[in-house]
Amino acid sequence: MRPKRRPRENSPAGGWPAALALGAGTALLVNAGLLSPWLARAAWRGGTVLLAGVAAARGLARLTGRLAGARRSLPAGACTVEAGVLEPAGSGLVPAGRDRTRAVGTLVTLAVAFWGAANGFLPPGRRTVPVLTYHRMAVPPRRGYPVPTTSPADFAWQIEWLASRGYRTVNPDRLERADETLPAKPLIITFDDGWRDNLDAARLLRRYGFSGIIFVVTGEIGRPLKLDAAQLRSLERDGFLIGSHTVTHPHLDCLPAEARWRELLDSRRFLEDLLGHRVELFASPYGSSDLTPGLAALIHQAGYRWAFASHNFGLNIVPPHPWAVRRLLVPSHPLLARLEFLLLLW
Repeated sequence: MRPKRRPRENSPAGGWPAALALGAGTALLVNAGLLSPWLARAAWRGGTVLLAGVAAARGLARLTGRLAGARRSLPAGACTVEAGVLEPAGSGLVPAGRDRTRAVGTLVTLAVAFWGAANGFLPPGRRTVPVLTYHRMAVPPRRGYPVPTTSPADFAWQIEWLASRGYRTVNPDRLERADETLPAKPLIITFDDGWRDNLDAARLLRRYGFSGIIFVVTGEIGRPLKLDAAQLRSLERDGFLIGSHTVTHPHLDCLPAEARWRELLDSRRFLEDLLGHRVELFASPYGSSDLTPGLAALIHQAGYRWAFASHNFGLNIVPPHPWAVRRLLVPSHPLLARLEFLLLLW
């Protein structure tokens, strides 16, 4: 006959190790999206505050656990009363009060760990700049369409929402100076691949006094559904910036060094011949090698002043790192896009 399993007793620390791991992991993930890519300058401050908060929360969790566990030292045959239920001491059951204090200890650990990391890595008063990423501006043709597509109605709502909350678009060079002329809520709007329906988006942006950046795959200029040379020049005259998105839109980290270099350099030279001036903006496709020092160095050598990530999600502290600017990919689904705006851009 199999013996009955004795109910497991909870440690008086209130389950703090699991709570600490969850709290610290959540805090670090959030901050990884909100910080500029090079964390070294801020890591010591955030780590110190985080450890101090964890130590305080651990002490509180142990104290509450011991207070709740004191009831278990009653003599055999004695009874405890919890919420009107009479239970014999030593029965192996965990009192309801102990569950409550354990929950309190866990919540405090989570809250303090998260608060410590957030305030350590992001000191109050630091200005941030969101960089939005769009692709196509059209009614999604079918479910599972491979390119993120925002309908004109949803795009109009998003731009009106941003304008009503004081956001104003800026060129990247203004972020580098970060002087008193910078708007209270700076914003950069980018479009990847060079789709022709970006012309409709540009007209709406101009209506609100906004501008944007079009990152073009140079090998696809003039193809069906893509912008041609005359349209790119027209967008520039209207205040939009044109940047490189490579020649063939490859996974850069899957290419040998020479091919990666040609994608960066040839696309820049092609656009410079087309537009008649220096091109200094680049966005990597697929998130390939985003934010890595190796790609940053290569981008710098290729003559770019600014490089924008594709899949490294988050805001940027002003001024951002010039060769690793984070972006927020705007989801195709309107409800997800609105949730992203409400959570990150309020």
